[in-house]
Amino acid sequence: MSSMHGFPLEGFTFGKVVIIGAGHVGAQCAARMLEANDATQIVLVDVDEARALAQASDLDDLGFGLGSAPIVRAGTYDDVADAHIVVNTAGRTRRPGETRYDLLDGTIKIMESICGAIEEVGFNGIFVTISNPVDAVTDYVKRRLNLPRERCFGTGTALDTSRLARLIARRLNVSRREVQAMCLGAHGEEIFVPASHTFVGGVPLERYLQMNPEARESFSLAEIVAENEAKGANIITGKGSTEFGISGVVSNIVSTIIGDIRRMMTLTVELEGEYGVEGLPCGVPCILGQAGIELVMELELTARERELLDEAMASIATSVEHEREIAG
Repeated sequence: MSSMHGFPLEGFTFGKVVIIGAGHVGAQCAARMLEANDATQIVLVDVDEARALAQASDLDDLGFGLGSAPIVRAGTYDDVADAHIVVNTAGRTRRPGETRYDLLDGTIKIMESICGAIEEVGFNGIFVTISNPVDAVTDYVKRRLNLPRERCFGTGTALDTSRLARLIARRLNVSRREVQAMCLGAHGEEIFVPASHTFVGGVPLERYLQMNPEARESFSLAEIVAENEAKGANIITGKGSTEFGISGVVSNIVSTIIGDIRRMMTLTVELEGEYGVEGLPCGVPCILGQAGIELVMELELTARERELLDEAMASIATSVEHEREIAG
């Protein structure tokens, strides 16, 4: 099979997606992929083999009802060897009152086992991780599996970006489709919003508010950002986990890769000089296609936005340094 846009497809089963972790998030990711109908195979791998089998059987029923083409089954790490995409959902569960950084030690311990199993079978596809803290986990997997940054990244601030655009649209009473906005930095508590790159119907946000005095009086981007930052914790307090929103993000990522859509998404990727940062991961806008991340977009930031990025990078650096100490 010939390569596409530099992606080495030889030895791969095109469209085969392996989901590591068959809990709530892993199962929801599989369900969204069945609805999207892009993957050729969806394989669930879990240390609890009975759960993986049960989830796969239940999801197979969903696929039949939807008329979806993908085969859904339980598998083993042997399935990773020829996977096009691996989606990692495994990690320590976040408890009410905890931040994502509180999960680091437990999640890295889990990732050591997962990466060890992957090393045994070999892998050269695209690895996407959800597990928190996503920046440190992405760094660990990239280094441990020796993957290039375009094929090892995290969901980053993609969910935050989706939430932000929806909140802005609701406050301004416009269609979600008319809002272009993004969150950068670290997923959750350390996001920041570059207001200079926020648009409503193609018009800069500040200009839009000038044209709409009534909306300007009640609109507060700071309040929206604070609500956005707190949303994940609020969901966990209420139901114990988040699952639906992030599964939608993962499905979009998989569809974008398989369909070579070249969509812009804010993903966690190691920076190689962009924004003056070298060797640290961060949630930044990227162009995603069949080869993985095809472009890391370096935005022009205002002085204040640059300060916010520096604050986010300082937090990420602390998390990554701790992760590297744990990993040795």
